[in-house]
Formats: sequence, structure tokens, C-alpha cells
Amino acid sequence: LTKCPTLGQYSDFVNRVERYKKQGRSIEDAVSSAVDTCIEDGILSEFLARNRAEAIEMCIFSYDEEKHMRQEREEAKEEGRAEGRAEGRAEERTQVIEEVVRRAIRLGQLSDENITQLTGISMIELNRIKACV
Repeated sequence: LTKCPTLGQYSDFVNRVERYKKQGRSIEDAVSSAVDTCIEDGILSEFLARNRAEAIEMCIFSYDEEKHMRQEREEAKEEGRAEGRAEGRAEERTQVIEEVVRRAIRLGQLSDENITQLTGISMIELNRIKACV
């Protein structure tokens, strides 16, 4: 940042916006205050004074876009977790049903039709399980 003073000043501007946000200010107020204090302190002052409205608008847009992307990522993570839980429950249900069917076959006291009715599996699935017992 020492080789490029403008980049260093921009970094200071961004840090001020973040500091004001952490103080609980709205993004609009944080950006506006950062612009004001940077102009007062000679940080990007010419640019910010000349392009104040555009700079504020662009910063707010960038912040909203980042916020939106974070929310999208969180929603996708939650969907993935929910799908994983559902798959886990379905797999567990399948394992339990298969174990019940194996036990019923070993006991030999239920007909194939009774087993399919009790467990809700198809005759094809029952035959697949029987082949493994």
C-alpha cells in the first residue's frame, strides 16, 4: 500500500465504513460518514468531493450485493443440511425395514404378502432382500 497511496487511502475509506457499521449505523449512514470524514482528513478528498453521490451509491450497492450473496450461501448451506438429514432418515428407515424383513423371513411365520403389507415394500424389493438372507 505504500507504493500506491490511492490504494492505501481507499483501504482507509473501507476501514472507516466497516468501523461505522460495527458501531451499529446503517450502511447508508456509515458510508456517508466515511465520505465526510475522509474528505475532512484529505483521504481521497478530491475524488469523494467531486463524486460524492456516485461513491455513496456504489458502496451501498456493493454492500447490499455482498449481503445478498452471504444470505444466498447460508440458504444453500441450510438446504444442503436439510437434504442430508432427509437422506439420512430415509437411509435409516430403509435399513430398519430391511432388518424387519430379514427377521420376518428367518422366523418364517409371515407370508410374503403379509410382509409387504406390514413394511410397505414391493414384492420386487422383498425378493431382493430374500436373495441376500
